[in-house]
Amino acid sequence: MPESALMRVDLFDFDLPDERIALRPAEPRDSARLLVIDPNAENSLSDHRVGDLTSFLRAGDALVFNDTKVIPAQLEGIRRRDGAGGQQVSATLHMRIGPNRWKAFAKPGKRIKQGDRISFGHSGESCFLGSLDATVEEKGEAGEVTLLFDLSGPALDEAIAAVGHIPLPPYIAAKRPEDERDRADYQTIYAREEGAVAAPTAGLHFTPALFEALDKAGIERHFVTLHVGAGTFLPVKADDTADHKMHLESGYVSAEIAARLNAVRERGGRIVCVGTTSLRLIESAAEESGEIMPWAGATGIFITPGYRFKAVDMLMTNFHLPRLDAFHAGLGLCRLRDHARGLSTRHFDGLPLLLLRRREPSFPERQMTDNFQFTLDKTDAGARLGQISMPRGEIRTPAFMPVGTVGTVKAMYLDQVRETGADIILGNTYHLMLRPTAERVARLGGLHKLIRWEHPILTDSGGFQVMSLSGLRKLDEQGVTFKSHVDGSLHHMSPERSIEIQGLLGSDIQMQLDECVALPAEPKEIERAMEMSLRWAERCRVAFGEQPGKAMFGIVQGGDIPVLRIRSAEALSQLDLKGYAIGGLAVGEPQDVMLQMLETTLPVLPLEKPRYLMGVGTPDDILKSVARGIDMFDCVMPTRSGRHGLAFTRRGKVNIRNARHAEDMRPLDEQSNCPASRDYSRAYLHHLVRSNEALGGMLLSWHNLAYYQELMQGIRKAIAEGRFADFMAETQEEWARGDLEPV
Repeated sequence: MPESALMRVDLFDFDLPDERIALRPAEPRDSARLLVIDPNAENSLSDHRVGDLTSFLRAGDALVFNDTKVIPAQLEGIRRRDGAGGQQVSATLHMRIGPNRWKAFAKPGKRIKQGDRISFGHSGESCFLGSLDATVEEKGEAGEVTLLFDLSGPALDEAIAAVGHIPLPPYIAAKRPEDERDRADYQTIYAREEGAVAAPTAGLHFTPALFEALDKAGIERHFVTLHVGAGTFLPVKADDTADHKMHLESGYVSAEIAARLNAVRERGGRIVCVGTTSLRLIESAAEESGEIMPWAGATGIFITPGYRFKAVDMLMTNFHLPRLDAFHAGLGLCRLRDHARGLSTRHFDGLPLLLLRRREPSFPERQMTDNFQFTLDKTDAGARLGQISMPRGEIRTPAFMPVGTVGTVKAMYLDQVRETGADIILGNTYHLMLRPTAERVARLGGLHKLIRWEHPILTDSGGFQVMSLSGLRKLDEQGVTFKSHVDGSLHHMSPERSIEIQGLLGSDIQMQLDECVALPAEPKEIERAMEMSLRWAERCRVAFGEQPGKAMFGIVQGGDIPVLRIRSAEALSQLDLKGYAIGGLAVGEPQDVMLQMLETTLPVLPLEKPRYLMGVGTPDDILKSVARGIDMFDCVMPTRSGRHGLAFTRRGKVNIRNARHAEDMRPLDEQSNCPASRDYSRAYLHHLVRSNEALGGMLLSWHNLAYYQELMQGIRKAIAEGRFADFMAETQEEWARGDLEPV
């Protein structure tokens, strides 16, 4: 992770007057204030009440609660050593490690040694079972000790309950003593598993009435257990979050709960954690794929800015005091200091809880359907706004599909690709059939499982790559025979074999086999290839058959000859396919020729079917093609350019190799949500690229893909608002202004 000011603890500080710290809970508890933070919304901050929670959730979502129960873990006692007189000490239990052993924080820690005996309770009396005595078995750092009690199991629990006190947070304990109300005030209504030193405070605001409202709204409730330790009261003393150590806390997620939560995610519901304790537990139990596993143990996970959430979609937490370690709820908190000054803290009267939604830079919540459906929501002149719904998720259109030729988007992790906003990626039939082979991919569970991408995949037919082999291939009506560029082995690809390969890969959108000719070419050659592609389209349709939830697209050919384009589009429309692609462009012709072919072809294609312009292109190509009615794009340009030092930005192209960037500490784009764009200096990127370091290509590929997705997001928003022409003009004007002035 780059060195970033956002990781410094002092950026989370804010002034908080004492009168803003209330000492008792709100009545009723769900009347406490709730600050909703949604980075995806136009108004990212809004004030509400906890009782309004159902307004921000939807049927099928799941709230995850920590059902730990607070014990009176604050013990006062007398330390004795070598038979000598005693000294007053206190110990706060924070983790049970055996029937008669507890980890604790002791004060004064410096005066306690290994082997000391401590008698807790008044005059050594704890309950009818006798005194509560312990030996200091081990002494650790920062006042932590291991206590070996004379009592064990239920007898020890009873003794602790008899003499212990509820450990109040320091900012409350400094203002008033503990009283009997605290045992009720500092416990959730659903607490059942004893062992916590402190309450999971976000859950304190739930009432039976709120639970009833959640049930009526179809929102599920699930319970996990993480015993909150005394470390939750410790301030952050480090200057940087990387130097802060989280104390371990023990808990578990049962197999039953893990299965239920995975089922929620599979149905398209969201996982909403109540409190950072349940968040930390779920993220500890989650695989990188997002699957939640049964889990038990101690977790020290420390969630800081830049953390990539695996399973949790939303978090309800408290607005913590400056420098308390639970500020790790997320990056957005460091920007809320002004808002905080007007709010009370923690779980008490007027409390501003936070409801945080994970940033979704470009992609929506997953929508599930058994069929392939295309919905056209709005048009703005020629530009179209819509969505494709499939079993693996929703594709918002206009959409840009990153190219994952051999099962990888070059120089990128696929979870990074997803976070840029990609709803779908592209795989290449030709390359994957050669290695690892389609049959092997199928044996391994399909391409989605192999590459860990659970969202839609489109595969091209392999025709473009095969046709480009020139002297290595032989073409006839049955298909194309070619030699592998990898090892020279001989292969045959027919329309039927192309569809078979795509089926073995598990592709969601499969493309017909076509013959693509490079331009310029002779009209007779263009016409022959177009007619061949039409016959192959019919054979591909038969081979594809009925595949519920999947689709086959036809490909319009015809080169740069309008009449051939029209003939191809008309014939393909008669096949009533799920979608149509425009192929054979961006293969050497000028941009104005490409746009002319779009203007000729698109009016012939069905309005209610998605249109895909293959292999295109530059940001300017995309803008102008959207204006003419294209819904889908793919191109290697963002990643290929990134690997060669070229960045696409809102100010146009930037060649990071140029010497002007060598001492420029500004980022490529300070407004971007992408860390590669926002957090790394041009000077560092310049150094990496000039040194041929792989990281340079990785960061610039990441930046470029993020920029392309931000462009698509802007396009969709502009169409929705009926101002696409203005957006296009503004974007082109900003490109024309050029990059920042050199430093």
